[in-house]
Formats: sequence, structure tokens, C-alpha cells
Amino acid sequence: MRGVFYLQSFYSLLQSLNSLETLVQKAKENDYDFVALSDDNLYGMPTFLKLCHSYQIKPILGLKINFLHNNQLATLLIYAKNDQGIKNLIQISTIIKNEETPQITLNQIAHLGKDLFALIPGENPFFDDMFFRDQKDKFFQIATQLQKIFDELVLGISYQNSFLELLSENIIDFANHFQIPYVPINKTCYDTFQAQPTYQILAQMENKKNDDQTDLSFLTKDNFDSAYNAQTHKAMFAYLKKLIFSIKYQNYLPQKMLLPSFIDFLQPQKITAKEYLKQISYKGLHQYIDFKNSKYTKYQQRLDQELQIIADMEYDNYFLIVGDVVRYAKKQGILVGPGRGSSSGSLVCFCLQITEIDPLQYDLIFERFLNPQRKTMPDIDLDFPDNTRDLIIQYVCQKYGTKHVASIITFGRFVSQKAIINELVKFMPTVREFQTKRVLAYLDKKSTYQKETLDLQMKNLLTMASYIEGIPRFTGTHPAGIILSQMPLDQIIPLQKGTHNNLQQTQWEASFLESIGLLKIDFLGLRSLTLMNKMVLAIQKNNPHFGLFKIPLNDTKTFELLQQGKTIGIFQLESYNAKIFLQKMMPQKFEDLIALLALNRPGPFDSFNMFLKNRHQKTTTFFSPLIDFILQPTYGIILYQEQIMQIVAVFAKYSLAQADLFRRAISKKEKDLLLQEKNNFIAQSKEQGRDLTIANKLYDYILKFANYGFNKSHSVAYSLISYRMAYLKANHFIAFVITLLNDAIGDATQTEILLKEVIQKGIIIEPPHIFSSQDKYYFKDNKLFLPLTIIKGINVAFCQELMKEQKKLIKEHQKLTKTTQMPLYYSFKTFKQQLFPFLTEPLLTNLIFAGTLDKMGLNRNTLEKNKDLKEVKYYPYSDYEPKIHPELPLKELVIKQKKTLGFGLHNLLINQKNKS
Repeated sequence: MRGVFYLQSFYSLLQSLNSLETLVQKAKENDYDFVALSDDNLYGMPTFLKLCHSYQIKPILGLKINFLHNNQLATLLIYAKNDQGIKNLIQISTIIKNEETPQITLNQIAHLGKDLFALIPGENPFFDDMFFRDQKDKFFQIATQLQKIFDELVLGISYQNSFLELLSENIIDFANHFQIPYVPINKTCYDTFQAQPTYQILAQMENKKNDDQTDLSFLTKDNFDSAYNAQTHKAMFAYLKKLIFSIKYQNYLPQKMLLPSFIDFLQPQKITAKEYLKQISYKGLHQYIDFKNSKYTKYQQRLDQELQIIADMEYDNYFLIVGDVVRYAKKQGILVGPGRGSSSGSLVCFCLQITEIDPLQYDLIFERFLNPQRKTMPDIDLDFPDNTRDLIIQYVCQKYGTKHVASIITFGRFVSQKAIINELVKFMPTVREFQTKRVLAYLDKKSTYQKETLDLQMKNLLTMASYIEGIPRFTGTHPAGIILSQMPLDQIIPLQKGTHNNLQQTQWEASFLESIGLLKIDFLGLRSLTLMNKMVLAIQKNNPHFGLFKIPLNDTKTFELLQQGKTIGIFQLESYNAKIFLQKMMPQKFEDLIALLALNRPGPFDSFNMFLKNRHQKTTTFFSPLIDFILQPTYGIILYQEQIMQIVAVFAKYSLAQADLFRRAISKKEKDLLLQEKNNFIAQSKEQGRDLTIANKLYDYILKFANYGFNKSHSVAYSLISYRMAYLKANHFIAFVITLLNDAIGDATQTEILLKEVIQKGIIIEPPHIFSSQDKYYFKDNKLFLPLTIIKGINVAFCQELMKEQKKLIKEHQKLTKTTQMPLYYSFKTFKQQLFPFLTEPLLTNLIFAGTLDKMGLNRNTLEKNKDLKEVKYYPYSDYEPKIHPELPLKELVIKQKKTLGFGLHNLLINQKNKS
């Protein structure tokens, strides 16, 4: 029997360099009988168990825990003996990872100790002290408590250093005295001893100084046999064999989970999910198209086909849950994106108002979204304004219960060797700057130096970086996804404290969660929807009946704007290439925009000229009359993935499900797979009596575009967002630009770009001023008033105080003058006195050179020279008059204003004057 406990992977963050595969592979190579994973979490559990199955080696799943006993910290390794033990381990890990500190008390986990065995490792001060001081009474008390909690208690012996050798002698003495078995342990944190310096720096990155020279590398077969002599440790090996054989994991990974039953939330519950989905889908269809319509039968057939596939795959509840979330959002007045990804190809999604895209109108294919021959979860991603996403998650938690919902863990990894080296040298004072530069130059491939010319320390840097590259450094949260389950999640997967409004977080990544059938929904916060919603609300102040759904898709002004490439601020169309494409393509209908979004990507970029050429020449024949109709909308270019599916379905009579599998296979570019798919395609084409010369040419043509084909369903949905924003810009420019400008406060570059467009429209820009400006942009009398918040150092709180002062002053002025006119100025001293609590001298300087105090009768240089706030603080009632200074040269004033605002307002105002 060969194997040790206390193996740690890199999922014990910054405590190990070992990948899970390294541990399992090394164990197999060294004839280990088992691999005992002992991380301080269960992040790696699914991968570890799968790897052990793949390498045909016995897994033992464990957890390193720290517990407090009489205010002293102790370490324990606990391992699962069977499937129930794994479940208990999951719950213990969840308890620990939800604590504010990584320590727990034994009482917190006492009810979960069955089907687990506990191991006391060495170099564990709480226990080491007892072993060295021969405190058997004290040990007996804690050992008895542990034996009551866990099925078994074992001790661990190690010979990794002289301290542990001596300690192990004492441990064996205790073991024999109390008749407690002991087993071999070898704390393992890296592959070979050469990695030790890297491991020590890794520990320092976690603010843990580690200059211990203990070898924590993997214990090889020879070293194991030498350290744990079979004759000397007969009793230990006899027990170890018995223990390992007793550990049996049957269904050691969670089995397929059930989706939450949406029907359970309906009153009364006298209908199945399948029936209810059909009922509300047809209700949505009848709202869209009358059954007397000549196209109704086509829609009915498509809907029935989709519903049957959904029912056969048992995803009725999935669609009901997602549809309910969307309905809730819309009832709350939350804007929902028109669709995202392949879900726009579903008529069921359209009828449930999950999407706004009629898939039949745009030749979208359901099997691209949900393929009955590819047993994977449907993937419906939902876009919301980024400031409303939390409300949606809150609704889901309230409806299904917080124990059934969780955010998803992600891992931030060490990814760039250059970045790793820059970090490593912080902990390596002996590395000289020139050495670092040469290594970075080598990695950059900008240097003529070959690796052989690097000195030993430089090569060591590269080696150390290679050890660290790819290992997890910290945990994060999936930006969009949440998990939903019928069962309480803490009963099936390990969880931890989340970062989002007390929402718990999974310890496993999304890919594995989906593989066991847990429902993942992506709630994405899309900034463009936030902005568009604000634009609509601004428009509705004057036009309450306006809505995005009423926007026509053939608006002349919108297409004129697109043809001119005036797309600053428009979703997906702001890039230089997008503007050039628009100007060359001259889109005239919505379908042109769909094609443009699919073309405006690195892959099909070269196809654009071919697209335009064929479009100009009005080419209509390409391969065969059988399939030319599929290529005609894109002028012979295979632009969409759906076209690949349609071509093989029509030409070689693939089913749409088979066509989707074909599309996926050829996109992988694997040589053997490509040959297999080609042979299948040619064979099926031959069966249909097709010309094999054309079939071969057609396959090669498909292959040419396989990597670049875009998901048309996604392109249609996102084109609708782009078009709507273009419509708002073309027809409601003020609402459009003010929304974007307010969003760009703090971004001087974007502000300047937008203000140039304002001037081009003939709108007058009013510079920021303490009397007319607010905290945001506003429009009045064909003038756009700039806010004070564009000035560096000015925040909303200061603006609000200033606005209060404005109102007070205007009210007093109106009393005195009996006029509604705004006062032109008041004294600089009064201004300082009234806003003294909120002013600092640097802030005052910025206000002055931004031009906000220009109407006080003093030039900017005089104002700046008299900015001293001490005069206000210590002599508030003095008759001090500011000393007048000559104004600075215009060039210097312009420079100071630009520094204050971040952009050249002076030049913009000159352009405005010239334009008028």
C-alpha cells in the first residue's frame, strides 16, 4: 500500500503550486494506491474526482480545517469515507466559507462528523505541544471529543524534516498508548524541490513570510519506500490498507439535478408545466398573428415542433422560469434587451416575450439554440440595464428562496509571464534591473538575445514564472450568471459567502454546475440599455406615448445617419471600421444592418469587399439553384452559422439537428473530424443524387467560412439595439446627447467628441458658470448648459450646495429688484463666505480657470491671486478688497482651462462662434 495524506493543490490559494492533474499524474507514475486531496476548500473537487477516474486511481476527498479550542488554533484534516461523507464534507466546507474568519468551533460541525475520519497532522502547534510535553491527559480530552464527532481519529507521521522526525516518534508513542492508528502524511505543495524558491515567494505574496527549508515536493516512490519502511511500520500499513479499502465512493459527483418547478408557484396547481407552457405560448402567438392570417399555419407548425422538443428534453420549467423573470421585469418598467445569442431563434421565446425577434421573419433556426441530438441545457441570456440587474436577482431570490439561488465563482489567475516576473522581482532583491529588462525583452520577442545568452538568474526567473503561470490567485464572481435549483443548494454543492447582497456563491465553476443540470441564467447588465432607457424617459416628458416598440424599422432619417457613419454613441457602431463599413455599404434596410454587425469582426473582415462587390454586381447565382436562395441575402458569402445549417439540410438532406452537429464539428478544425464530416457530407449528397464535383466544392466553401460564421440570431437581436439607438439619435438628438454627456462626466475625451457633435447640430454651448450650471447637463432655449461636475475636483455634493445658494440668491435679488432676471454677479468674497465649508483652495483654483466665476467683475488672474480662504475664516467681517492683477496671456488661460476640464473648451467655443 503506497500513498500519503495532506496533498494540496493550487486551489489552496497561494499555498501550493500543484495543479490537480500534476498531483494525480504523479501519484499514478509513482504507483500510489490513492490520492488524498487536502485543500482548505472544495474548489477542485469535481476536477479531482474526474481526473482520478480517468487515471484509474482511488480518490480520497478531504478538507483542511482550522478550529478554535480553548482560544487556541488547531489544524485538522478530515476525509470522506463514502458518498454521505462527501455530502457532509460539502456542508462543512459551506459552513467554514461562510464565516467571517476561516476558523470554526467543533460544535459547529459536530452533527456532520459521521462518515468522515479526522487526521491530526504534524507541525500543528496546538497538538505538537502536547506530543512534546507528553501531555497525555490534555490530549485524551480533545481526542475523545474528536472521536465522538468523527467515525475515526487517526494521527499523521512525517519525515520531511528533523523536527517532524522527532515529532513522529512521540506521535507513535501516543498512538500506541491510546490505541489510535497512524498513517503517513507528506504535506505536498509543489512538484519537485526545484520549485521551492517559487513556493516561498508565493507565500510572501499572501503576506506570509516563509523561509522554512522543509521539502514540500511530491514524495516519489523510492523516497516513500525509504521513509516508511514496510517492516518498521507493519501495523501502520495494515491499518492503512484496511482504511483505504473501506473508503468507497459510488455516485461521488452530484447526480443530475431537477429544475425548480414553476408550476408549484401557480394557484391553483391543476396543470402540468408542459400544458402551461403550451397555453401561454399560444396566447403570445395569438397576440402576434391572427389565426385567419395565411401565415398562421406555418407559425403553428413551428411552435408545436419547438414545444415538443422542449417537452422531450424536459425543459418546460426552464422556459417558464425565464419567461416569468422577463414578465416581472417588464411589469416593473425595467427595459429588457430584445434578445441575445441563439435564443432569438426560438418562436417559444418570442411568444413568451423573452425575445422580440420573430425567428420566421429572419430565417432563424431553433436547432441552433436547442438541439435534441445534443443534450445540453438551453442557454437564454438576458440583457437588462446595468443599474437594474440587482432588482432582478432580488426577485428570483424572493420567489425561489435564497437557499436555492447562488452566484457563481470565477478564478483570477496568474496569466502573463511578464506580469508574473514584474511581481516576482519585488521579492528578489538580488535581481538587478537590467536582468529583469532582458528577460522581459526576451519574452516580448523584441530582443536579439536567445534564451541561451541569459544568465542563470534570468533563466531562474523564467522557470519561476512558468511554475506560477495559470494558477489561481483569487476568487471572483461571474459577471452575469446565477444558479437556480429545486433543492437547497447547500445540500448538493459547496457554497461560500458571496459578494452580492448576501447572495451565496458556489465553490464550483459554471461549466461543471451546468453539467450536473443546475439551471444557470445569465443576467447581463448592458450599459447601452441603461442609456437608452434614460433617453426614452427624457423623451416621454414631452411625448408620454413614445416607446421603443413603436419605432419603425424603415425610418429615413435613421438610415441617412447610418449611411453618413455618424454613429458616435451608438451601440456596436462606434468603431472606425464600423463607420467605414456603413459609409461603403450605405444600408437601406434593417437586414443590411444585421449583415454589417456580422461582418464587423476580425474574422470575416476580408469578406466585406467581396460582399460589396457581389452586392454591386447583383450576383444571384453561386453554386446550385438548390442553395443559391440561401446565399443570395448575403451575396454569396456564408456570413451566418445558420446558412451552413441550411445548406447541408437542403443539399444533403441533413436534419436541422444533424446540421447543427455538422456546424459545430467543422468549426473545431480537427483533422480527423473534418475528414469524417466531409465523407459523411459527400456520401449523403451522393444519396440525394447531387453532382459530386459541386458537393466537394461546396464543402470546401463551407469550410472556408466555418470559423467566421456568425450567429445570425444574435446579430438580429443586437442590430435592433443598434438601430433603436440610431433612431433616437436621428430623431431625438437632445435626449440622446444629454444622456450620453451625463454618462461621460469624468471622461474628458468622450465629452469633447460629443460636444463637437452638439456644435455641428447648431446648438449653442454655454460654458460652466456658478449661476447657470447644475450638476448635470440640461437644455434650454436652444442652449446646452455644461455642468460644474466636468471640472476636476467638483463633485455632486458641492454642486447641490451651490444650487441651493443660487436659489437663495435669486430669491433675494428678485425681492430687491422686483424682476425675474438672474443677477449677473455678486462679490468674490461673498461667494467664498457662503460656500466656505465646501471650498478648498485647489478646488477654487479649478473653478476660476474653468471660467465659472467670470461674471464677478474680476479677471481670472486676480481671482486666483485672491483665493486665500484664511481671510474668510479669520476676518469674515473685514472690508478687504481684492488686489487687482493684470490678466494672464490668452494662451496660458487656454492651457489652464484645458488642464482643469481635461479638454479644449476654448477651441470648441471658437468653432461654435465661427459656425454661427
